[in-house]
Order: sequence, then structure tokens, then C-alpha cells
Amino acid sequence: MSGDVTGLNHLLKSPFSIHPKTGMVCVPFDPARFDDFDPAAVPTLDQLIHELNELNNPSDKKDLSSAHLLPYKHTSLRQAIELFEAFTETVSKDTTVNSNKVCRKTLFTESNESSLSSVQF
Repeated sequence: MSGDVTGLNHLLKSPFSIHPKTGMVCVPFDPARFDDFDPAAVPTLDQLIHELNELNNPSDKKDLSSAHLLPYKHTSLRQAIELFEAFTETVSKDTTVNSNKVCRKTLFTESNESSLSSVQF
């Protein structure tokens, strides 16, 4: 591999960013299923534009039962977005739980410090 592709800047792209030369979308994947991940099969910007244009083409007779879905749900990004949403939801829940633990610990510590201070007077 060349130094260009192994550099830290190249490897740490934000999810859903577009590669400037290839037009490929940086998508999250499940590390437990990394053997199933094909980096060459990720969506491209051109592909997404085509998929959205097809969705908005009124001349096509489409099944309207899924018309209420958000536009991304009709594209090849659907699976990646849903995986990312599940990940962020888990992180958010973990953060809330840990934050609550820290608050309880802080309150407990502060109340003990107050009572200890009053004993010293």
C-alpha cells in the first residue's frame, strides 16, 4: 500500500463523507461482520443521485406503500445509516447511564463532605 492510503488523515474519515477522487461514500460497518464487508461495493455519490432521481421520477409507476419513508430508506445508504443510528443510540444510552452514575457519586460524595465538615466545627 502507498503512504497516501495508510496515513492517519486518510483512514479517519467521518461516516458518510465523500472521497474526493472516487466519489465513494465512507460508510460504517459492523466489525463483527468485517468478512462480509466489501469496500469496493460502498455507494458512490453518483449512484445515490441516480437512486434519488429515480425515487422522484413521477413517470414511474411505483409501489406507493413505502412513499412515507424517508428518502435515504430508498437508497443504498439505508443499511449503513440504520447501523450508524443503532450505534449512536447505544452510545447515547451508555452516556446517560454513566452520567447518572457520576451524578449520584458526586451527590453522595458532596453530602458526605458536608456532614464531615459539620462534624469538624
